[in-house]
Amino acid sequence: MESIETIKRDLFENICTLEFTKKNGETRKLIGTTNMDYIVGTGLQEAKTEETRVYTKKNPNNISVFDVEKKAWRSFNYDSLESFYTGLAVSVPVYEGEEKGV
Repeated sequence: MESIETIKRDLFENICTLEFTKKNGETRKLIGTTNMDYIVGTGLQEAKTEETRVYTKKNPNNISVFDVEKKAWRSFNYDSLESFYTGLAVSVPVYEGEEKGV
């Protein structure tokens, strides 16, 4: 498995596909990124506002990522990661009706 630093870098540079085990034991597939080029235009650029921020003890193994299919921020624990690869499992539009960078 890639290091946590490599995964964070890949998520910052690309859209990635990953699978992890949720706290309830279910496996979850997620297609996501932290690259703002794919997030700007969704209205969800901010991970959490002051009103919605949940205060918890910061765990350095938790990674926040924007789920491009659900158009929402999600997080997972690095230790629960089952698979990770750079790329898409399905075609995901960058913007509704627009091209990236336009």
